[in-house]
Amino acid sequence: MFGMEALEEIRRLKREKGALLLAHNYQLPEVQDAADFVGDSLELSLRAAETDARLLVFAGVRFMGETAALFGKRVLLPRPPGELGCDLADSVRPEEVVAWKEKNPNGIAVAYVNTEARVKAVSDYVCTSANCADVVRALPDVPMLVFPDENLASYVRALTGKDVRSWHGSCRVHAGMDVASVKKALELHPGAEALVHPECPAAGDFFGSRRVNVASTGGMIKFVASSRASDFVVCTERDMAYRLKRVFPTKTFIPLSEAAVCPFMKKITLNDVLASLRLGLYPVVLEEDVAEAAKRAILRTFDLLGTPIEVKSSARRGEKMSCLSYFRFSLVPSIGPTLQNGANSCGQGRALHRFFYPLSFNRRSGKGKRRKGETS
Repeated sequence: MFGMEALEEIRRLKREKGALLLAHNYQLPEVQDAADFVGDSLELSLRAAETDARLLVFAGVRFMGETAALFGKRVLLPRPPGELGCDLADSVRPEEVVAWKEKNPNGIAVAYVNTEARVKAVSDYVCTSANCADVVRALPDVPMLVFPDENLASYVRALTGKDVRSWHGSCRVHAGMDVASVKKALELHPGAEALVHPECPAAGDFFGSRRVNVASTGGMIKFVASSRASDFVVCTERDMAYRLKRVFPTKTFIPLSEAAVCPFMKKITLNDVLASLRLGLYPVVLEEDVAEAAKRAILRTFDLLGTPIEVKSSARRGEKMSCLSYFRFSLVPSIGPTLQNGANSCGQGRALHRFFYPLSFNRRSGKGKRRKGETS
């Protein structure tokens, strides 16, 4: 099936099976269009936690499906997990983290959410690109391994001045987005502002720049919502520009590079989603001890940031949970993941707002501080 026919069949199957389709910001436009929610990896996992849907189809790479499965849901990936890898997530193994901790007994291992569940399970904390600096600031002044993305670690080190050790991992999409390429794009578009992902090498070099905002993909949406600018250079995966255009149709979004394409994300097609719904392909399976340890690292991070959460069982009567329990948030709604038409998805609450967007970065002074309604 193709086009509208496949889309209509996906909608019918979602209704029939009580399923929810979650798509990452980097998915093909037609997959984003079919999704119930579009967002970054942890936003979607938290949406997975909140939903009452019986089945989740996660259009993203393997580690994202794993994170969603930590919340006790039945999660399907549209393609075999082995095909949905990630250069960054695959750059570190659990035993390497354990070895670092043994060599640094007073050190703290802070895993980026872009890691496998087995790696999260041996880590002390789990951060996002939006809250990593706040996590590091809240921790004692001891050596901290912020991994696996070396560019995110460098950015956080520059932002906090703390003893942040980096790993040797990087994202192939962001690795080439350096200072020179961002400056060239701004010269070509003199009225535009740049949205730079913290995984880019350029992220740590734009302190004090009036036209550059460093933000996670979720943070980019919040920044554009508060900006008076009409044109933006998007320094991350190409189809984030499509996502932004759907949310802000009157503004212009220019990908820094049309070649900035994640080959793993782009493996998923509408027909893959359709087959996954029809045949129950491909379930995410986690060992219970791994799931529990990974979830503890995430809970520990919420506690560190002072974010109140309540853990409730998601299992219906007579059903067994795939991974124990999931997080339920019940505070005042704020901006988190957005619906495909750009409306506030609500239900997330300030708990999520502080977790995803804890810091406002003052680009002129180079200092960060919290401001109501602003993000880094």
